[in-house]
Amino acid sequence: MIKEIRTEYKKIIKKYWPVIIIFKVAFKIIIILSLLFSVDLKADENIDQDKMIRELLEESGTPQQIEAIPNVVRGLIPLQMAAQGVRSDAQVAGFFQSAFDKYFLVDDMLKIVGAEFKKNNVQNYAEKCLTWMKSDLGKKITEMEIEGSKPEAAFGLLAYTMQIQDSPVDEDRKELAKAMVKVLDISERGVKKSEVIFKKMAEGINKGLPKKRKLPPATINMITEQVKNSVNRQIEPVMVTSVLYIYKDLSDDEMEEYIEFLKTPHGQWFNNNILEGLLKAMEGEAEKIGLALGKKIARIKLPKKQKFKWKKYTSDDKSFSIEFPGKYVFKKTELATDDKPMILNMLICEMDEMAFMLSWIKDYPPLMEKEIDHNQILTNAAWGSVNSVGGHLIEKNFIKMKGSPGLKFKVGIFGGTGLIESQLFLINKNFYQVMVNGNIRDMLSDKKNNFFQSFNVK
Repeated sequence: MIKEIRTEYKKIIKKYWPVIIIFKVAFKIIIILSLLFSVDLKADENIDQDKMIRELLEESGTPQQIEAIPNVVRGLIPLQMAAQGVRSDAQVAGFFQSAFDKYFLVDDMLKIVGAEFKKNNVQNYAEKCLTWMKSDLGKKITEMEIEGSKPEAAFGLLAYTMQIQDSPVDEDRKELAKAMVKVLDISERGVKKSEVIFKKMAEGINKGLPKKRKLPPATINMITEQVKNSVNRQIEPVMVTSVLYIYKDLSDDEMEEYIEFLKTPHGQWFNNNILEGLLKAMEGEAEKIGLALGKKIARIKLPKKQKFKWKKYTSDDKSFSIEFPGKYVFKKTELATDDKPMILNMLICEMDEMAFMLSWIKDYPPLMEKEIDHNQILTNAAWGSVNSVGGHLIEKNFIKMKGSPGLKFKVGIFGGTGLIESQLFLINKNFYQVMVNGNIRDMLSDKKNNFFQSFNVK
C-alpha cells in the first residue's frame, strides 16, 4: 500500500525535480567552501598589523575563495524564487552578473574578515602560522585549497564520490579525513554558513517585494530551518568525502602532519577568526543581493491562482465524507497480499502548486492481527511517507478521531521550500490518509485547513 502512495507522491513532485538537482549542486559548493574557509592557515611576518593580516589572507588564498562565494548564492536563488511562487528564473537571467559586479567584492569582504583578526594575538599566532606555511607542505596544501575553491570543484567532488563507490578508499585514510573534520568542527560550521546565506538573502528579497507579496517572518524561519536540516542530515559524510577529494594527493604522513598543526592554538585561532569574519561579510552581502533580486522578482507577474470551489465527496456506503477544493480524480489499485487482495483507493485533486489527496483501505490487514499496536502501525506509515519523498520529518503528534487512533505529521521537501502535511487514521478496521503538499508559502496559509477539517467518518 505504501508503495502505491509513494508512486503518487513522486508523480506529484516530479515537476519540481530540477529545483532539487540545483539545490544538491549548490549544497556541494557550500560544503567545499565550508571546508576551505575553515582550514586556511597562512601568515606574513610584517610587524604592521593591517599589512600582516592582509598578507596573511592573501597567502592563504582567501581572495580566490571569496570569488567563489557568488556560485553558492547563484545556486540557492532557484530555491528562493520557488519560495516566492516564481517557477522560472528566465526573467532574471541578466541579473546575476550585474549583481555580482556590485556585491561580494573581494576587497570589501577582506576588510570585514581582517577586522576579526585584530582582536587578539595577531603577532604571536600569525608568526607561528607563517613558520609552518612557508614549508613545502604548507605551499602544497595552499595550492590544493585554491583549486578546491573553484566552481568546477563541486562537479569534481560529485565525480570523485562515484569513483570511490567503485574503488573504496582505505579505512585508515577515511579515519584521517574524519579526524580533520572533527578537529575543525567543519560540519557545524558548514551548516551555519548555509543557514546565514539563505536567511539573509530571503530577508533581502522580502525587503524588495511589495507588501502583499512579502513572506511572513515565520515562513522565512521555517524555510531556513528546513534548508539547515537538509544540509545537516547530509553534511558529515559529505565533509569526509570533501576532505578526501581536496587532499587526495597528500600522503598519509602529510595528512597527519597537517592535522597536528590544525590542533595547535594558533591553528584554531585562524579558523575561528576567518569563520566569524566571513559570516559577517556574507550576511551583509547576501542581504544586499537579495534586496536587488527582490526588486527584480517584484516586476514578475505571478500566475493567476485557481479559485477554490469546495465539492463534497461521500463514499458509496456513506461511511465517510470529505471536501475537495476542485475537481478530483479517483484511482483504485489492487494490491497482492499473502491472504486476499487489498484494495487501495485514492482521490487526488491538484490546484496550482498544491495537491490534495485522500487514500483509504478497508479491512486493512495490520488491523486484522490478534495483537495490534496502533501507534506502531501509524508510525511506520508516517516514516514510509517521509522516506518515499526523500524529505525530513518536522513534527508528528498522535491524535484521535471519535476515539479512534490517528497521527498527524509534517514533512519538509524540496530543500526547504516545500511541505507535506498528512493525517493518518485507523477507524473500524480501515486505514485512512488525508494529505496535502505544495510550496511552503501556500502550505502555511489557511487554504488547506478546510480539507482536513471536512474529513468525517461515521
